[in-house]
Amino acid sequence: MVGGDEAFFLDTSTQISKTWEDEKIRHYLNNELSQKPCYCSVYVKNEYKLKVLKEAILVHRVIVDSGTLDEALSRLDDIMKRMDRGLDELPYKVFRRLFKQYNSKLPCLKKLEKIIESTWQNYFSGNLKKPLFNLVECKSAQDDPDKRGNFYIEITSRCSSDCKIDDFLKSQQSDLTVLSNIDNAKLDKMNDRKGTLKKIKDTSTAILGGTSPHGKPCKEMSDAVISIEAKASYPTIILHSMDSDFKLLGEVLNIPTCVHSKHKILNNQ
Repeated sequence: MVGGDEAFFLDTSTQISKTWEDEKIRHYLNNELSQKPCYCSVYVKNEYKLKVLKEAILVHRVIVDSGTLDEALSRLDDIMKRMDRGLDELPYKVFRRLFKQYNSKLPCLKKLEKIIESTWQNYFSGNLKKPLFNLVECKSAQDDPDKRGNFYIEITSRCSSDCKIDDFLKSQQSDLTVLSNIDNAKLDKMNDRKGTLKKIKDTSTAILGGTSPHGKPCKEMSDAVISIEAKASYPTIILHSMDSDFKLLGEVLNIPTCVHSKHKILNNQ
């Protein structure tokens, strides 16, 4: 455990937003993150890697299949509509960031390939103190992208038997019990629009009852795992997120939070 002055713990949404959101949001976040020491975890890094590389590989494939960047944007529009995904999702953010830097296909592809193969780690590590917290010893994103011909093969999450999620949650059983015991009446009054807290409550109860946390339960508990590991690793930590679920988790687990809405950031600029 480390400790001392107040510090931010950056969740996956903040880590993605500080690099891939629109310029005003990036500027706001990076200015705020410069005000305190910032920490993160291997667990979040693995989530970040899986999410960012999945979408970067999608954008790469679309650009390779297109003659120009304008054609690539049109193809991306079609793909995203078929997937029922909107303009605010990560593939568009990746594409917009590159589109502002490059006006032709080949330089854009070279930049994107560097991101996929290595420099995503530089984006992740910006602002962060070392080392990363690693109480969970998560190994879900060990594979690196494999390029076959002109295309990359998407990496997938693999829950390793070497992961220590069982031991970690046993050591933090008091927090798991708090989550399991969230009063249903209180839950109904909370703004749990996505049902995340309800799912975490049910999964916590199942784990306390003997269900293995490996695999699907770990994914369903991911926000709680991030919060509990941050709290256990640094006693004066502040959870920093762009996801409203962390505000609710902070209230339940008694962890200070700094949770932003990008719409409020944009309206306050």
